[in-house]
Amino acid sequence: MTRLGRSAGRRPSSGFGDAPEVVVEHAGFFSHLVTRSTGRALRMEIEARLARARGAAVAVLDLTHVVMIDYACADEIVAKIVERTGQGGARRVLALLRGVSEHTREPIQRALARRGLAACAEGTGGRGMLLGEIRDRENRAWEEVTRLGRAGTARTTEAVARRLGTGDRQATEALETLTARGLIFGDGSHYVSVAVMARADTSTASADDE
Repeated sequence: MTRLGRSAGRRPSSGFGDAPEVVVEHAGFFSHLVTRSTGRALRMEIEARLARARGAAVAVLDLTHVVMIDYACADEIVAKIVERTGQGGARRVLALLRGVSEHTREPIQRALARRGLAACAEGTGGRGMLLGEIRDRENRAWEEVTRLGRAGTARTTEAVARRLGTGDRQATEALETLTARGLIFGDGSHYVSVAVMARADTSTASADDE
């Protein structure tokens, strides 16, 4: 089994005073992720790193080099990390699954849906998607926030309302649901996609790792 490299957690310059710290996790992953005990050990490693974050954190789980993940590992690593996104307060964790392939998508989808969870993900080509249990209205609202990347509350609400064909109240409810589920980030004056928060750290991480 081949272990991969690691990038340390960093707080990106995103324009938000209390922006989540980005923890890019390459290290914990093997090329083949099988058995629950393996998943548990890797999850504990990731959680230990997240615990060192000063406040909220974005956990980027990089699956680019994972060629196989079984349901037990997907449940133990991905679902249980994502489950933390529903916990509010200073220890809030948001998650992004990066490099999800057609081979790893199905067990991750099943593990998340079984727990009633959803997660932001990027395919191997970088295309954004939501995995797990998600309603069509939430998915369309999320796609609009992702298209905007980062925008003020009023602009985002207006754009989501147009996309959904509803009024501002319904759009606000959809945005609040996405925020509560850890699928977007909001600070009261702006909304930003989790993918944008994670990408804000990519160039810094690459430079530091060279």
